[in-house]
This record gives sequence, C-alpha cells and structure tokens, in this order.
Amino acid sequence: MIKSIQGIIFSKDRALQLDGLLRSFALHCQDIELVDLNIIYTTSNQTHNQQYQQLEQEYPKYIFVKEDDFHINLLELCNGKEYLLFLVDDNIFVRPFNLQEIITALKNQPEALSFSLRLGENNNYFYMKDWSQKVPELHKTDNPLIFSFDWTKAECDFAMPIEVSSSIFRAFDLWPFLSRIEFSNPNSLEHNLALFRHRFRDIAPNVLCYQKSRTFCNPINIVNNTCQFRSGNRKDYSSSALSQLFEQGLRIDVHQYEDYQTNACHQEVELRLCKKEVTKINKAGVADFTEALKDDSADKLETARNLKKLFSDMGLHDNAANTYKAYLNNHPEDRELVSALNFWEEHNSKAQALPPSVSIIIPAYNCSSTINKSLDSIITALRYCSEIIPGTNYEQWAEIIVVNDNSTDQTAATVKTYCVAEPHKIKLFNNRENLGAGPSRNLGVHHASGDLIFFLDGDDLFLKEHIFLCLHTFTTKPWLHFVHTGIRIDEKKILPYWKRAIENSVPFNLCVRRWCHDCIGGYPEAKAFQSMRCEDAFYRTLLNRFFLGHKIKRETIHHFRYPGNALDRQMEKFSNPPTKTCSEEVMTKEELAVFPEIKQLMATKTIELENNFKAWQQNLRQCLK
Repeated sequence: MIKSIQGIIFSKDRALQLDGLLRSFALHCQDIELVDLNIIYTTSNQTHNQQYQQLEQEYPKYIFVKEDDFHINLLELCNGKEYLLFLVDDNIFVRPFNLQEIITALKNQPEALSFSLRLGENNNYFYMKDWSQKVPELHKTDNPLIFSFDWTKAECDFAMPIEVSSSIFRAFDLWPFLSRIEFSNPNSLEHNLALFRHRFRDIAPNVLCYQKSRTFCNPINIVNNTCQFRSGNRKDYSSSALSQLFEQGLRIDVHQYEDYQTNACHQEVELRLCKKEVTKINKAGVADFTEALKDDSADKLETARNLKKLFSDMGLHDNAANTYKAYLNNHPEDRELVSALNFWEEHNSKAQALPPSVSIIIPAYNCSSTINKSLDSIITALRYCSEIIPGTNYEQWAEIIVVNDNSTDQTAATVKTYCVAEPHKIKLFNNRENLGAGPSRNLGVHHASGDLIFFLDGDDLFLKEHIFLCLHTFTTKPWLHFVHTGIRIDEKKILPYWKRAIENSVPFNLCVRRWCHDCIGGYPEAKAFQSMRCEDAFYRTLLNRFFLGHKIKRETIHHFRYPGNALDRQMEKFSNPPTKTCSEEVMTKEELAVFPEIKQLMATKTIELENNFKAWQQNLRQCLK
C-alpha cells in the first residue's frame, strides 16, 4: 500500500494530550494505512522527554523525531511528498473521516488550496478573539459529504486557508514557500506561510471541508513562549500537572468525545480520563565485564561482538544479553547497527529464505586516481555482509557494474585490473561517448541482474556496514521499496541543513528495488535535466511520491570533495544558510520561468505512473480470480 499522505504532528511537553490525539485519530480515520504519522517533539525537562520515549515504544508504527533544528526537521519530512497533513498535539478527533475521499476531492478540484478537518457549518464562534463568526456559504461538490467555500470572502477561522493544526495540502503548492522562508517553531511556520496566502487568491480561492468539523483543538494550556495565544489557565491542566497524571497511568478517554458537539476550531473542554496499564521497562543490570568495553581498542563494537559470542559459548546467556546494552551506554549513536547485529546473531542458525541479490552500479568518468578505493570499499562491505547474513556469499550473490563514461584518463585500465582479479563480481562497460551520470546509471541497471540496486560514484566510498544495514532493513521491513542512509562529509563549513539536503537528494546513499527503478523509468536522460543537474532530485522525488522508503540515520557513505566535483562546485552554497530573510520574493525570475514546465513534467509523469499502478492492480485482480 502506497502511503499518499505525510502526517506531521507538532508537540511540546504534552505526552498525555499527544496520546489522546493519536488514539482519537486511529479511532476515526477510516483508512489510516494511507498516512505516515510523524511526531516532531521537543521537551523542557527530562520527565517530559522520558514520557515521549515511552510513547515511542507504545506506538512503534509512528516516527518520533526529537527536534534539534525545527526548520530542518520539518523540511526533511516534507521533501518529495505528495500530500501533507498538519496536526497539533491538543487535537481531538470526534467524527469519522476518510483520507482517500479527501485526496480525491483535492485532485478533482485544483482551485481548492486545502482540506480543513477543523471547519464546518458548526463553527460559528471565533475562540481566539472571543466573538461570533459568520459561516460562509458551503457549496456541494461531487462527493455529497464534502463541501467547498470561498476563503477569500470569509472571516476569522474561515479566512485562514494556510494553517498547521488540522489541514491537508498538496505538498507541491507549499514546497516553494516552505523551502525558502524562515521558521523555528509551528507558530512562526504558520505565521510566515500565511503571509503568502495572497499568492493563491486567484488560482486557489476555495477550501474543502466536511459539513461538520471532524476535529477541534482543546487549548487548556499553553507551552510555547514565543506567541501568547488565548488558552485556559487552570493549574490542574498545566503541562506539568498533566505530566503527573500521565505518570500515574491516566489517559484521555477518546471514546467520550465521539460526535462531541463543538462550535469552534478551538474549544476548552474538560479532560475525561481513564486508567491505562503502563508497561514498565526494567533495565537489566550491567555486569562487571563492561570494563572490557572501556579500553582504547580501535573497534570497540567488534570487542563487544566478540565478548557476546564468548559469553554465549560459555553458557553465560545473561552476560551475553547485556553486552550490547553496556556498549550502547557509551555509544548510543550505534543503536541502529547494534540492533541489526543482534538480530542476525539471534537468527543466524535458523533457516532463512535466500536474501535478494545485489548489484552495485558505478558511473565512472576520469576517476582513475580514486576508483580503486571505491571498489575496495565495496568489496569490504560485501565481505562484512557475508560474515553476518546467511546466504550472502558475495562471489555468487552480488555484482559490481562499472560504466566507464568515455573517460580520457586510465579509469578503464584501472577497472580492468579488478575484473581480472574478481571476474565473477566486477563487470566493465564502456560508453562510446560521454552520456552523463544519469544515463550511465541506467545503462548499468540495464545490464544488472540483482534484485536490489545500489549506486556509488567513482570517487566515494561505502563504509563496511552500508550494504549490511540496507539488506537488514529490507529483510526486517519487507514492505519497503527503497532505503537511504546518512553520509559522512569531512567538510566543517557545510551547514547541517545542506548536509541533510544532500542525504535526501543524491543517489549514492540509496538502495532501491530493481522493479521500482524500472517503474519510474530510471534517471531522466533529457539534456535539460543534465544541464540543470537535477536528474538525481527528480528521481528521488518520484521514489518518495510513489514508493515506501526508510531512512537509516547512520552514516554509511563517505562523500569526498575533490577539485571540480559536485561537492566542490557547491561549497559556497553549502556554507551559507538557505535563506537569510523572510522575503516575499521566494523564487528567482529564472525559477518562476521554468516552474510551469517542471510542474507539467511532474504532472505528466505522475499520471503515467498512476495509470501503471491501476493497470497492475487490475491484472493482479484477474490473476487472483
């Protein structure tokens, strides 16, 4: 199932209210499988932080993002998505809603800027100013349950088409502004987005909604210190007081709010609580053997692995189980890798299905001085994977395909020496003319036999755990279509925003199922894409839009700067913030000129892929009859 909507929830110091939102959302959403829910949260003390960690364990299907840079965190979640749903932690859903019919309504009515879940004919009161508001005329649509109104002629809540508490947007409409304005929290995000609503007055003057609102915000307390909005001030409803109730195992009884009659988007209501059994996580004691992990050895994780095996062989199973816990006390950044190692150490002796085969594609142009290191790093990563995962004998299970893009140096000769030494693993193909990286990657995939496709440039490196972590992720999450990883870049001038932007756009930290690559037609090969150097971004955008992906946070690729390479050419850009002012001129003249063409290309490709999916679905149904 392709999840069309990226749900983003903003939360601070309100674990009890967030839990109420998540459960009321699950209660009333009729097709929750269409949305990925992500929670960006921040806390003011350790108690609140621990409660969010508890919720993260209670809701393993949702992604909890601990805020470190709100601007970057939000852009990473929005980039490449098709639809965006924004929510806040004091939302309570009260009536059923269907995401598929909402998406269909937005597709059928391009003049609608958004779909509001908080608006309806019942909203005749404007809480923020404590006065009544006029409900605009609601017009019927093709769906008898969905209505539209003209926000340009409305007032109060109905005149706010760009709000981030309970609305669904086309990501394409908001992205040009999201990616360029300044914001540091949900309040400044909403305020600065609202500054551009006049841009949509003529092209998207409508908002869609149900006849009655599906949710409302319960502003019983306030946790931000930047904007003082109206809210309740009862001491027993402060965030600290509710935190104590959370600790006692109390939760919001969301069933008590079914079909709750509200007359405003924001409405203070009594919290109706119920008792919930809270699972306590007991931390096992750490034995004296942890001292062995405190030495200055070059690879402490390898030491932990050997200790665990030693204890297991000696029958000291409790000690073996606690070895990684002791290691992670000092190296929490290795949690992903340790979890994967532990999984395969526990399952290594059990019968496993054969893992998917692997092809690594390298487009190579004039990289004779670096490609030997790239090839060595791949072989090391394949051997590391073979040590851990049964069935990954790298001589039979994996292949490396190098496409020499008509290099003028000794690139081809360097690769040929590896082909002689590793004839079953490395294949070399030579372009008769310089085609560019995108077409060369496509050519490599054409000759590939693997189920999973990796990409690497001829001047970068796989770290040894790269292939292992990607394959582990596909094995434990078989519904995924692609994964990508963090990237190590030894350039201190690159700002965190740009580093994460690189990780979300380049191809060499990506592993994708072969059929997905074929489905989207590979990398675009038109000259315009190559001249603008945007084929990688276009490819990743289509992957994000039509397939399910997962980000491995660990840095498993080493990306280098060489004179004249892509990283070197953009160093000045990567050393400066993406925007310095909240300027209305968010797009250059050149960008404005090509914006319609880019939109049309994306729309054409989107329609093509949607038709493909419908055809495959029909064929599958025929096969199942």
